[in-house]
Amino acid sequence: MLPWLAAYTLVLLAWALVITRRSTPTLWKGSSLVIVNSLFVIATLIYGFREAPAALVLPGSLVLFDLALVLMAVLLRGKWLLVGITPAEASAILERCFKQTRSAATRRDYDYVVRCGDFEMIVGITSSRAALGNLHLPLRGHTIRFTGAEASKKAKLIRSLFSKQFGSSFPTPRIKA
Repeated sequence: MLPWLAAYTLVLLAWALVITRRSTPTLWKGSSLVIVNSLFVIATLIYGFREAPAALVLPGSLVLFDLALVLMAVLLRGKWLLVGITPAEASAILERCFKQTRSAATRRDYDYVVRCGDFEMIVGITSSRAALGNLHLPLRGHTIRFTGAEASKKAKLIRSLFSKQFGSSFPTPRIKA
């Protein structure tokens, strides 16, 4: 399991390095971690079954590693982290998105409250730092959360419009024709 853990850590550190080296603000969505973790689980399954093709049992350490990856993916799939931007700049972008969607937003403490038809969506931006135990990774940023109004089309539009204002956490391949 140790080589898999080292490879996974290396991938996450390289990913964090790519994100922090960008000149534009980046939105890291936890759903992108689901993709990375799924690829690692598939790779460990293929490796485990190729090592012992007759046995349909994986080593215990690989099973624990895969379960930890699945658990992390499930816990973080709905989290969003803004990197390379201040909370004030993120709030200005959010307010611009409210205006573009013609949504009336009011402030309640540090959060925005938006009426989306019959629903109410609460949007909050908080300072945060990506951490794994006591190890603080170089992903200093701000988490943004959209709570409520999951069934509202306007809320989906606001979330989508906001996310399009930032670079993706995955590098986009460019192919010239």
